[in-house]
Order: sequence, then C-alpha cells, then structure tokens
Amino acid sequence: MATNMALGQKLQFYRRLRRMSLRDVAEKADCSPSFLSQIELDRVSPTVKNLEKICKALDLTAADFLRDDPV
Repeated sequence: MATNMALGQKLQFYRRLRRMSLRDVAEKADCSPSFLSQIELDRVSPTVKNLEKICKALDLTAADFLRDDPV
C-alpha cells in the first residue's frame, strides 16, 4: 500500500477494505452517497465534523484514518 495517499484515496481504501458501499457509509455517517463520492474523487474536502462521522461509520479513529500508512 502506498503511503501519502490523498484523503479521497484513503476513504475509498478503507471503505472497500470493509466491503461497504458508498450508500452503507453514507447512511452511517448521515450524509449522501454523492458527497462521499465527491470526497473519494478529491473534488471536495469534508469538514472536520464530517470526517469524524465518516471515520465513525468506518469504525476508525480520525488519527488512524489520517496515518500515512493505512492498515
């Protein structure tokens, strides 16, 4: 796994690792699947609050999500 992944790449990596669809994560994070898609494509950046919700939906801490070496 490459280090220094963009935020969108990390989101997609962890979402796929957990075998979750955009809709699955969106429902748990209280946002829309299209918003998550835009993040994954690096077209928009989430607020800290949204990032916390997304991390919680993926069962991650924000610190783990932001690490350079995703596990």
